[in-house]
Amino acid sequence: MTTITDIANECGTSITTVSKVLNGNDRKIGSATKARVNEAIARLGYKPNAAARGLRKQRANCIGICMRAHQVSTEYFAMIIDALLDEAARLGQGLMLFSSSPGRQDDPQRLMFADGRCDGLLFLSEPDTRVVEALNRVGVPAVALHDGALPSGASSIDVDNVQIGYDTTKYLLGLGHRKIVFLNTSTDRPYGEQRCQGYRRAMTEAALKAVSFGDRAHAVDAYEFALQIADNPQQVTAIITVTDNAALRVLLAFAARGMRVPEDMSVVGIDGLFAGEISVPPLTTMSQRPRELAIAAMRALLDRIEHPGLPAAHVKWEAQLVVRASAGPPRKVS
Repeated sequence: MTTITDIANECGTSITTVSKVLNGNDRKIGSATKARVNEAIARLGYKPNAAARGLRKQRANCIGICMRAHQVSTEYFAMIIDALLDEAARLGQGLMLFSSSPGRQDDPQRLMFADGRCDGLLFLSEPDTRVVEALNRVGVPAVALHDGALPSGASSIDVDNVQIGYDTTKYLLGLGHRKIVFLNTSTDRPYGEQRCQGYRRAMTEAALKAVSFGDRAHAVDAYEFALQIADNPQQVTAIITVTDNAALRVLLAFAARGMRVPEDMSVVGIDGLFAGEISVPPLTTMSQRPRELAIAAMRALLDRIEHPGLPAAHVKWEAQLVVRASAGPPRKVS
């Protein structure tokens, strides 16, 4: 295996010079020497020893990913994990996956988060306060994909869910819709009510009646809801669903009833899943840009790892309207 000494001997330079080139600390090294070192590195196939580099920097070169078990089976979080894997490979970082169980205060994994096996922890949902407190005590930074209150010391990056609901509604209002309903099938998640709040705000500003379905006391199935709308469509011209998955179920129900989208009813989802690109018709959605969001979260965490003095920051991620074929001007209604 090629060593740093082999590179130095090949170039006729010191080990220190080669080390500085490898670590990017080469501002005082001549361009010809740098070029000679980099050429030798490429020709001899030198690969830095990650373990040794980690020991020198007191780093594990590993990022912990904390998620809940149910998230593994969703397309949205599959896109998040896929992006994190790609970015970690590009940056020479390892990933370690932890599962969390809300409400389990005796979870033994809680102690694993802060035992040095990870340089930082990325939460894919609201973090447990006791976990963040344990991380704070040992100086391990945490970033959460979460739009809401956080324990002290944790950074966050996420979409503004109220704004998403508002902007989605404004889009349909701009198409001429006045009879818009909001379907919340995520009644056990904070973002469901937050997106509905944005919808209500936009409807109120337009002096229109806000009609939403689904809350903690009344769960709604998207498919069954859509069947009822299809059987009695007079009072609705557009539906906003809290997620793309709910929108896809609405499209299936309308197809079963022979209702045309968007000619008879417009449907807009929220998330930006791949499944929406190939649905019939392709789904208009307010995309959270999950891949880019995941990469931004990892970079935010690495910034805090590289610069321990950085304070916790809270970033609002901008969603993006993706216009496809499931929404159009309203039909005439009585």
